[in-house]
Amino acid sequence: MGVFGVHFGDPRFLLEIPGPEHATAPDAYSFRKGDFKRPLWINPHLPYLLLLPRDNAFHGPLFHCLNVDKHNVPVEKLNVVAPGSFDYDIRWGLTKDLIDKWLHLESLLRMTLRVMIDLYGGCIAEGVYGFLSPISYCYTERNARSRSAAVEIALRSRDAFLPLMAQITLMFILLDARDPNHWRDRLQGRTKLHWHWMTDLECSAVGDMFIDRLGGIIDLTLAKKHADHYLPRHICWLLPHLLGKHRVPLYFFYGKDFPFKEPIPDPLLAAGFWPDADELEYLRSLDGRVVFSPWSVSQSCSSNSGAERVYTSLRNGAPPPSPRLAPSVLAAPFPAVEPGSDQKEGEDVHAFMERRRLHNEKRAQHESTGARTARLAREAHASKGASPGKKGARVFIWDEEDGGFFIRHVYNHIKAAECWDEFTPAQHIYDSFSNQWDLCTALAPDEDADPESYDDGDDDNDDFFPFHPPNSATDAIPSIPDVPGCDTLEEETGERSTQVLERAYDLDPHDQDRGADVETLSGWQKHDTESTISLRFGFAEPISPQQTQPKLQSKACAWTVGDEMWAVPETSALPTLLHYILQGDLTAAPANLCDLTSPDSDLDRDWSIDVNILRQQDKTLYEIRPRDSEALSPLILVGSTATALQIIRSGWAQDGVDYIIRSLVKLGAVFHPSW
Repeated sequence: MGVFGVHFGDPRFLLEIPGPEHATAPDAYSFRKGDFKRPLWINPHLPYLLLLPRDNAFHGPLFHCLNVDKHNVPVEKLNVVAPGSFDYDIRWGLTKDLIDKWLHLESLLRMTLRVMIDLYGGCIAEGVYGFLSPISYCYTERNARSRSAAVEIALRSRDAFLPLMAQITLMFILLDARDPNHWRDRLQGRTKLHWHWMTDLECSAVGDMFIDRLGGIIDLTLAKKHADHYLPRHICWLLPHLLGKHRVPLYFFYGKDFPFKEPIPDPLLAAGFWPDADELEYLRSLDGRVVFSPWSVSQSCSSNSGAERVYTSLRNGAPPPSPRLAPSVLAAPFPAVEPGSDQKEGEDVHAFMERRRLHNEKRAQHESTGARTARLAREAHASKGASPGKKGARVFIWDEEDGGFFIRHVYNHIKAAECWDEFTPAQHIYDSFSNQWDLCTALAPDEDADPESYDDGDDDNDDFFPFHPPNSATDAIPSIPDVPGCDTLEEETGERSTQVLERAYDLDPHDQDRGADVETLSGWQKHDTESTISLRFGFAEPISPQQTQPKLQSKACAWTVGDEMWAVPETSALPTLLHYILQGDLTAAPANLCDLTSPDSDLDRDWSIDVNILRQQDKTLYEIRPRDSEALSPLILVGSTATALQIIRSGWAQDGVDYIIRSLVKLGAVFHPSW
């Protein structure tokens, strides 16, 4: 077909890339089933379609009402009396409850988009068109003559939300590039929406810039129809915002004739991302129907624009060696590892597992009886093979990058549950020492996950995961009921968090099916004495008994851990640790009782969280912020040292400020969000 440049894409896609006649982008007035589920040749009028989410877009509290398919979409039969007649006529349509939720969501999305465009100057770019609104596809009309017709209308209306979501994603990118510090404040001031709307939007497929996008094919061979015509090359204004900055696969079609008839866009020229005569000669010298030439990216400092990404070919300029290498074995640089993932630079999954095994052997030599018992209990629970809930183990998925390298990424529990069944049992590994799951296809490369476990076999529902009904029939943006407290000891430092927050969150739908992990009552934190002892005090039961050490009375121990009915084991060393804690002198306590004094403490790991201590005359506050949180995200202020340490030990910071707040509300802890 010609020469392509691949940015953050899969070169294997080029092996069977569809031609423009088979993958034409929709116009603003109509679309075909499947248009938003595969990369298309992008229509320059609709560049935001590049930003469609690659995977399930309808997750999270804002968009779960859209997460329906043809098997569970709630349509109902209606008996309609025609004017001037006494006979009933049967019609079908969406339930009124779902219609109200979709209308509510659509109105908020359209208002948000309108204000964002106004903040940007009233126009995205010359020649960019909007898309027909979802309501234009008649989901509010309950007049279909059959159930199948009503379902088709509902699913088409559902898909019409996707371009609207992609337009808002585009505005996130543009506004962050122009005014990263203030536009969110201005948006909130103009819309009068609660900050939780913005928080949920940024955590969804709309505003989460760390998820993979669908991308598309950009035809650089098209010519302007006349000098005043902005299209098709006006999309060049968007490229500087995407190249090297976002996970958007871009497939640039340069054509098959050299020299090229149309000019290379300036952003590609500036980045050096275009094939010159030497590159074309090199490609022609390779054998095969489809051949590849790997490129690398580096940073170049410019006095005018700061650090810029520059792309260069990895070929050495000489003719390819003989025998020529297949594209699959061409060398490529190892991608950067994710900070805090514990993966070392250049380390594959097998080397990582071996290094962790050796480390665990050393830890096992100093493991206490209580810690071993708790670890084996975690192993027994993990042996069931179910995806962990919010309070369960952390999940890391090894994603395959360009060049066949696997990079270890942490996934929150919602996204992990969505991907869980894409891996076979042999591709799941649980480590009880770190309480972590690793999912990687390279662990059993010859196995494929059973498609029946996560695919309903319906072409209409490709890439959309099964719908889980919400906990209650609330609006698309529900106000959350009061959260019951927990009998956990806390210092009183001021107004309780449930009075500060206007809402909390229900348990996510995936956790409802795992009663062993969480209580089914929304918002309730099941009291776990063993977890309290470990997470709040860092206690580890020593192998040898502490008979000669001072101890706290059993009743006081039970009161301290928040369970007056709890019976302290007679041989436990916990009363000894609590005695020293209340004395305010851990240095005198045996070092092996607490992770604060243990020489092999997990607290020495990188927990991706910053904690500042604010000392006042009569109290001490701990200022907590996840390391990668947004600048406008709130700080968390807690007055309890035990609560601050529980936040660190629980690893809540990996899922962001919102997750810390939800966890503290469920715990019943006293804290203060602060901006």
